[in-house]
This record gives sequence, structure tokens and C-alpha cells, in this order.
Amino acid sequence: MGLDGNTYSVDSSGNATYTAPANASSTNVTIPQNVTIGGRQVPVTKVADKAFMKNKKLTTVTIGSNVKVIGANAFASCTKLKTIKGGASVEEIGKNAFAGDSTLKTVPTMSNLKKIGDNAFNGCTKLKTIPGGAKLTTIGAGAFQKCTTLTEITIGKKVKQIGKNAFNGCSKLKTITVKTAKLTKNTLGKNSFKGISKKAVFKVPSKQKKLYSKIFVQVGKAPEKAKFK
Repeated sequence: MGLDGNTYSVDSSGNATYTAPANASSTNVTIPQNVTIGGRQVPVTKVADKAFMKNKKLTTVTIGSNVKVIGANAFASCTKLKTIKGGASVEEIGKNAFAGDSTLKTVPTMSNLKKIGDNAFNGCTKLKTIPGGAKLTTIGAGAFQKCTTLTEITIGKKVKQIGKNAFNGCSKLKTITVKTAKLTKNTLGKNSFKGISKKAVFKVPSKQKKLYSKIFVQVGKAPEKAKFK
């Protein structure tokens, strides 16, 4: 346990994982940058699997600048969680990390993010933005499935894999900016864009227009009348 009252584990490298809050009834929680354990400052680099799973009180989380990994199911089914802040150093969001967070609206870009795990934001029906900047390479299966409030997204230049059902059921998703030229029929998941807006517009790299207009419809099941620009 840290001096702040929260529970942590420390690995052999001297990094701490946040495993449980001091008060499970807190509505506003900060995952600290560092914590004092045994009289020394230890960087907090991970939020543990299931750390806040099914917490019905939590509304706001601020993620410290040393956190690199948000574990599987870390915030799953936190049905009152509305806002995520911070997370500038996060590189990986684990599977189901925020799944079922039906009131979650705001997630920061997390500019160092490389991987979004399977079903990470599945069922986040109020989500307006998605994380991931220029370093993102992988969007997992079902990652944003049934995020029915999403209207526009940008898929960065380094993305090389989009899992099956990644954006399936995002019924209001209309503007998709695709910057990557690395997707193929084998790395674009089946049904990844099924059920998005019938008026969807894909803005794609000019050299990929022919390929993408084919695989996004045939493999990703984007609407047949979707436009590719």
C-alpha cells in the first residue's frame, strides 16, 4: 500500500501497478505519476486488470503521466464513468478496458498509444471521440463496436491492423479519415465497418483509393453506397 492509501504492487524493475483505490466509493480518482512505498518514490506505470471493474460510483479518472498500460477490464462496466483525462504516456489499452461504460463521453488522444485491445470500448454508447494519434498501429476486434454516438474518426498513418467488428454498429459514424496506407484484405477485419451510416464518406490516401474502396466494402462491410475520396 502506498502513502496515499491506494493499493499497489511493485515489480522487479521497481515500477508500481495501481491495483485498487483507497475508497471504492470515490467519484473522482487520480492514478498518480509516482507513489511513495517503503520510503521511496516509485513510478506508477500500469493500472491493473479489473482495478475498477463494475465500480458504480466512479465518474472521472485522471491518468498519471507515467502510466503506460491500462489493463484488461480495468474500468469495464463502470456505468457512471463519463470522463477520462491525462494518459499522455499510455501505450496500450487492454481488452475490455472500458467495455460497457455506457455514459463515457470523453477520452483524450493519448498520443503515445500503440495498441487498443479487443472490445476496449465496446458498448460505450455515448463516446464522442476515440483515442490514438500518430503512433497507433493496432485497433482490436470489436474495439468500438456499438459506439452509437461516434460521428467521425481518424485512423492514423501507422495503423496496420483493424480487427473484426471494430466499428460494427456505429450507426452514426459518417466521416472516416484513413491516413494509413498499410491496410490489406488480410489486415482489415471482417465486418469492421458494418452498420455504420449509409451516407458514410471515407477520406483515403489517393494511391489506396482503388484498393480501399474494394476491401472496406467487401471485407469490412461498409455500406455499398459509401463514398471514397
